[in-house]
Amino acid sequence: MQYYLLLFFGTFKTKSTNIHRLKNYINLLLLIAFSFNSIAQESWDLQKCLKQAKENNLEILKQKLLIDIAKSNLKSSKLSMLPDFNAFSSQGYNFGRAIDPLTNDFTIENISSNNFSLRSSVDLFDGFNKINKIKRDKNSLKFSELELERLVNRVYMDVIDAYLQIIFCKELVIVSKEQLRTTKLQYEKSLKLYNQGVLAKDALLQVESQVLSEKLAKISSENQLELAKLNLQQFLKIEQSEDFEIQYIKLNIDTNITYPKTSEIYQLALNKLPELKAAEQNILISKKNISISKSNLLPKLSFSSSIGTGYSSARTSLFGEEIPFKTQIEDNLSQSISFNLSFPIFNGNQIRNMITSSKIDLLNSGYVLDETKFFVRKQIEIAHSDFRTAKKQYQFCMKSVVSNKQTFLISKNKYDLGIIDTFSFLDTKSRLNKAESELVRAKYDYVFKSKILDYYMGKNLNL
Repeated sequence: MQYYLLLFFGTFKTKSTNIHRLKNYINLLLLIAFSFNSIAQESWDLQKCLKQAKENNLEILKQKLLIDIAKSNLKSSKLSMLPDFNAFSSQGYNFGRAIDPLTNDFTIENISSNNFSLRSSVDLFDGFNKINKIKRDKNSLKFSELELERLVNRVYMDVIDAYLQIIFCKELVIVSKEQLRTTKLQYEKSLKLYNQGVLAKDALLQVESQVLSEKLAKISSENQLELAKLNLQQFLKIEQSEDFEIQYIKLNIDTNITYPKTSEIYQLALNKLPELKAAEQNILISKKNISISKSNLLPKLSFSSSIGTGYSSARTSLFGEEIPFKTQIEDNLSQSISFNLSFPIFNGNQIRNMITSSKIDLLNSGYVLDETKFFVRKQIEIAHSDFRTAKKQYQFCMKSVVSNKQTFLISKNKYDLGIIDTFSFLDTKSRLNKAESELVRAKYDYVFKSKILDYYMGKNLNL
């Protein structure tokens, strides 16, 4: 764009003729128009669509926040192993009869006092509570990351499905246009025959009706294409645009492709599917929660130390003079260290209840894993069956199109020679139209069903 502006303003500095300037203006406008047209017609390839969907999907964005929370929890668990160190200070005022906080003597004077201290403590043994929390939080982070991977895979499958739907609808539009074109040509021939008095009017009307029917089919296929584009734009979280286009991919269909048995695919899925790995991580989390609960039954040993000092306005020397602040801070300095040992004896059976709840949670996590495995096995078996069916349907549709094309050509020749009537001719034309449309649908279904099996086998999701 900067180049265009320089070219535009540069025309005012030239000493060429008005005609030369006019040519520059025209060239400039053409370049700008071409530039904007190119931007408007920018097409989206599959990788760009996948990237856009991943960056803007709300579930993925929310899961990323959960990962950040899991990272923060893990960091907190690791830092809890370090000693704590805190500083304290206070400023107090006592009025009337009171106890001097430093000398513990009774006084009736108003007292101003300060206290300062540094304290530190560290757990020497806590029943491995903190260590188990670190391990649990590591598993929780891994669980969150696997959930993100599962969501990304699901979004990718949705985008691929929507992308393929556009390709499918585009091919339907191409087929419907070609069908309409050939029928229009036939109508023109029939109109000539009618004008020559060779063809009856009802036969001409039948061909005209077929033209109108195929125009309606073309409009319907174009509407399906627009809806498919809208669906993909909504997945990508972008504003609807009539100029939205995808890069057309010519699908290379291999009807000889085969997949392993469902049991073999299932074994691959056990090692690769993030939903199964996430369920396994959930079991590890539940086990660590049991260890954390049991650690509360063990004694705890901690070490603490402190240093402190203070000042009191009531403290005076033997001569009744107030002792200076600095002197009191130095004289009142004190240190302490201590070892603290605690034994859990009775706490309302709360620890036992926590352990029981953790064990129940472990059993539930095991059921969730079994349920996930069963669901995955079931989906693999369904996908495998769907793929075999889609493959057979596609092969059948290819043979059907070949057969119907041959029948149509024979029927067309007979119709041109007047051997068969218009109804018979249009019937073969309709069967060919239906076969071509079913072939496009079968091809799309075959490709997508193969991608589902690819997903369960851990292959990259692409076309």
